[in-house]
Amino acid sequence: MIKKLKHYIDIVIYLIHRTYWNIMARFGKVHGLVLMYHYITDEHIDTLASCQHTAKVFESTLKRLKDEGYSFVSIKEMIELCDAKSTKKFVVVTFDDIMDDVYTKAFPILKRLNIPFALFVATGLMDTEKYITSAHLKEMDNNELCTVGAHTVNHCRLSEVPNSKEELLGSKQQLEALLGHEIDYLAYPYGWRCDVSKKVKEEAKEVGYKCAFGTIQSPISEVSARSRFYLPRMVMMK
Repeated sequence: MIKKLKHYIDIVIYLIHRTYWNIMARFGKVHGLVLMYHYITDEHIDTLASCQHTAKVFESTLKRLKDEGYSFVSIKEMIELCDAKSTKKFVVVTFDDIMDDVYTKAFPILKRLNIPFALFVATGLMDTEKYITSAHLKEMDNNELCTVGAHTVNHCRLSEVPNSKEELLGSKQQLEALLGHEIDYLAYPYGWRCDVSKKVKEEAKEVGYKCAFGTIQSPISEVSARSRFYLPRMVMMK
């Protein structure tokens, strides 16, 4: 009963949080979107509709945003724009878990359109069925458009495991060993407020990440950008 009540309280707080950020985004100088993707495939996947996009829809979304005057930037550039309170409209494209269809379907589109992107890799899933292979990840990482970030080792709900700091540090270290460079950015698995406690955010900072993303559906503004270890991301279905 207590657990169920806490769940409902978390939902209410999430909705208040999201509403506040969305309202404040209308009045500031900074206006950006961080897009979150999972599967890019024409096949039906037994998962949430928000986690699967066809290659056609994915490409049309990118082209529409470009036509609307958005510039596509890396996470590093996003932070610089936020710190400078720039009025430049920007988009950051991100992927979670990293299925191999990100390599086969999304990567060619991103290269053709010259769009920067970020991959948040759950290292324990890498080299398993349907997920990104080490070889493909290395190839993508070698492209200047790509930024690789961490997504824990085992894609766990960090607020529910006793070794959350080990999950955060382990994925960072494994990716650094594989790719030979620092891993500065993180996306929390699931990413709801109930999955990302104050303790988890502090641990993300302690192990050396520069910022981290949740899944609160809101733009990046001066207000939301202050939450450097719980930045919002948005899902666009078309």
